[in-house]
Amino acid sequence: SSISSQLLTCPQHDDANSGTAGTGNGNGCSNKVDSKAERSAERRDNKRKSVDGKAIKEEKRRKWLVKQGRKKAEVAAKQGVQDWIRRNCHFVTQVDEDAVRAAREYPDSSLGKLLGPYFDIVDTKHDRSRSDPGAAAAAAANKSSGDQIFFAEGTETVRLLIQQCGGSLGDDGQHGPHGQHGPHGQPGRSMAICAMSIFCKPSFVLQPPVHLLHDIEQVKAKTNEANAPPFHVMLAEEKVISMVAGYPVTRGILACGIVPTCRDEAWLDVLLTRMRQQQPTSSPCQPIRILALDGICDTSNLGSMIRCASAFGICAVVLSKDCCDAWYRRSVRVSMGHIFRVPIVRVEDLASTLRRWKEGPLQIASFAAVADESAAQNGDRNGSVLLLSNVRKGEIPSNWCCCFGNEGIGISAATREACSYKVRIAMEDGVDSLSVPIAAGILLHGLRERESKTAAVNI
Repeated sequence: SSISSQLLTCPQHDDANSGTAGTGNGNGCSNKVDSKAERSAERRDNKRKSVDGKAIKEEKRRKWLVKQGRKKAEVAAKQGVQDWIRRNCHFVTQVDEDAVRAAREYPDSSLGKLLGPYFDIVDTKHDRSRSDPGAAAAAAANKSSGDQIFFAEGTETVRLLIQQCGGSLGDDGQHGPHGQHGPHGQPGRSMAICAMSIFCKPSFVLQPPVHLLHDIEQVKAKTNEANAPPFHVMLAEEKVISMVAGYPVTRGILACGIVPTCRDEAWLDVLLTRMRQQQPTSSPCQPIRILALDGICDTSNLGSMIRCASAFGICAVVLSKDCCDAWYRRSVRVSMGHIFRVPIVRVEDLASTLRRWKEGPLQIASFAAVADESAAQNGDRNGSVLLLSNVRKGEIPSNWCCCFGNEGIGISAATREACSYKVRIAMEDGVDSLSVPIAAGILLHGLRERESKTAAVNI
């Protein structure tokens, strides 16, 4: 009986009774198989290590060859830069730290005159003539010529400057910046932007992705200057550019030019009249779109609105006499260079200009951008305010001007009264207003989408 009880408690006996006989012997076989698999895996690992040694050697050689190829390419690129500079030495100058020091010491030299406008340009509100001879010479030259200088920063900003430099087109007036006849295609190249020089890293001119050389060559062909563009090109490393400018120029490129001075109200009237006269009689009426700004005092907002104006085909941006300077360095930078594509005109009396346009032959309807219905006083058509979303397509006259006011107080009473209509943007409860650039983008796009093909429309 004791033997029987031991058999009953034996695991092998239990396995046999449960139909899994031989499990114990199977485990022993499994252990042998596992040990064989481990030895086989070990042999494979040793073989892989010997193979990897060869692969590692080949990989090291491949990396070395790539590195050598990169070095050769850098040497070839530098040689190409030097060759290009030598071939175009009549309008290209290479600048290093020693040349900068010499230019500061001798501001009347050719390089001193070229670098003069860039010396410490961040310090624009102070008289630098006492401490910087180069700045003093540049200031004296500008004062004698009566020219105001603007500065451009960033690759795309400078690219647009190059494209608009020397006249947007020929004298035939066949193209415009928005794919149509327009202000940039007027006879006499009245929309030309005068660039003085470009100061950048060599790679920005000769290598992708920037590759400004293509734009420079186009300007040379456009201005009939086979040997040189109408500006000088200075090449330097980023630290040298920062050394001249007086602050870290992380974008690696600067440019300067002369602010257009001929653009006044009379010039704009001639421009708009020519736009209408050059329109073929068989084609649809070309719209006149104007952005008027009343008392804008933030240069960043002004630059953003100029960029919006360019995006939506605005013919001109009109500033009241108390607006900030559109050619201020920050405004030019924020506009991303579109200040070179859209003419900027400052007028003495914006309200008078709007009334004259409304009553004159161009019949330009003006829209005052307001924040809410409470601005209906002294307004149009019983003081009502148009809600942009309620205006149907085709209800906006083809000739229109959208007016925006100061960031804090809005449009002045005189300008608001001179406008033909008031218009606002529908907003959710709890939101009292939008920033001026955002509101400008929404309204300019909305008015353009709702244009009519005729100048006179009753809304």
